[in-house]
Amino acid sequence: MKNYFSVLFSLLAVFLLLSCEGDGTKPVWDQTLDLWLADWSQDTIYRIDSESGEVRESFPSPGSEPQGLAFNSGYLWNVDSATNTLYKLNPDNGNVVASFVLPWESPQGLACNETNLWISDDDTDMIYKVDMQTGSEVKTIPAPGTWITGLAWDGTHLWCSDAAASKIYKINPYNGEIITQFNSPGILPMDLAWDGSHLWCVDSNDDKIYMLNPLDGSVISDIATPYGAPTGLATQMEEFGPPPL
Repeated sequence: MKNYFSVLFSLLAVFLLLSCEGDGTKPVWDQTLDLWLADWSQDTIYRIDSESGEVRESFPSPGSEPQGLAFNSGYLWNVDSATNTLYKLNPDNGNVVASFVLPWESPQGLACNETNLWISDDDTDMIYKVDMQTGSEVKTIPAPGTWITGLAWDGTHLWCSDAAASKIYKINPYNGEIITQFNSPGILPMDLAWDGSHLWCVDSNDDKIYMLNPLDGSVISDIATPYGAPTGLATQMEEFGPPPL
């Protein structure tokens, strides 16, 4: 019996070793990528499969004109241009956990890291860095275009979609300087999202979500949106471990 358990734990140790990444301390199991999508014509936020476009769940948006989305630390964030409000949502049911009324007239794009959010405003043509605990403004940088409808954070840089120019920009988050740019896959790009390797863009003219190569903007794949007025987009990665012994 002791030999049986010895062999079992030896096999488990080998499995853990082969399943680790980087420095060998973080096991990697199966992963799935879901997309969060806001649609202002339906006043609804959807969670959809990133490969098939199948709707996994949905709930009403907190405002009547949902725009940018961002996902961070188990919560979904949404900015609404009708109420000029930033909402922190429970992704399980859409309940509002916290909300902050914004001082700008037309908030659109949304992105976040661990402690802050970035919000683009169409009226002022500025991008605002906001503390996610208080909703207070931390920093302001000029937007790279006249209609910045989407934002994404890749860990170092901000990505911006410009619906007026049908462009996507990578910018310096400290001063707004454009680092690189390319044409968007559709003529009306809305929000952007980042999955760790790829850039995602939802287009309100094509009613499609595109996965892009961030080096040149080339399209890797695309899926159709469930309805015809998509605005906000966010990614959510989930990891699934092995079954308990």
